[in-house]
Amino acid sequence: LIMVDASVSDEAAEMQTFLILLALTVILQRASSLVIPLYLQPAHSRRSFPIRPTSSTTSCNPSSSTFLTMESNAKVCVPCSGLDESALLSIDQVKDELKGMPFWTLQEKKDSVPCITRHYVAKNFQAALDSINAIGKIAEREGHHPDLHISKYREVDVVLWTHKLGGITKNDIELGKTFDSEVEIAYSPKWLKEQSEAKR
Repeated sequence: LIMVDASVSDEAAEMQTFLILLALTVILQRASSLVIPLYLQPAHSRRSFPIRPTSSTTSCNPSSSTFLTMESNAKVCVPCSGLDESALLSIDQVKDELKGMPFWTLQEKKDSVPCITRHYVAKNFQAALDSINAIGKIAEREGHHPDLHISKYREVDVVLWTHKLGGITKNDIELGKTFDSEVEIAYSPKWLKEQSEAKR
């Protein structure tokens, strides 16, 4: 409630009101800049922070290894900003890695950049879309993203390489393995019969 002295002139009263409103505006602006405790903030506005490695985790130097190994032995992509050319795998190293990844093949993009790819045929368009959405969620979680393509309405191609370095790193290998182990795919029955390695 704003109280104005009635004994003053109209002009003075207007000035008095203006000054009071100005003071209230400053007070409200300062109050809005106060830090609100996290537990009082709405859940949707809370910022999530990465969990730092504890004594039960082992942090690897990016120059010697590009992953952080947790107790569950799951491997997490190191941000590409922390990688340099020493993280690139040679073609022979990639071939060795792919011996344990029957879904994947080594290929070369049009710009001569090596990459690993996985091709499969889903049961229908919805199944293809579901698999891509599942892959996308994992990619967001890991902070490392493949190229994804749907052709002929249900044929899917997943292409992995480390964009920053223009080649293949352990990030790509481990992300491919994660896709294989976590993504459930409804395959085309006809295609599945021809693919002995496609068991999920």
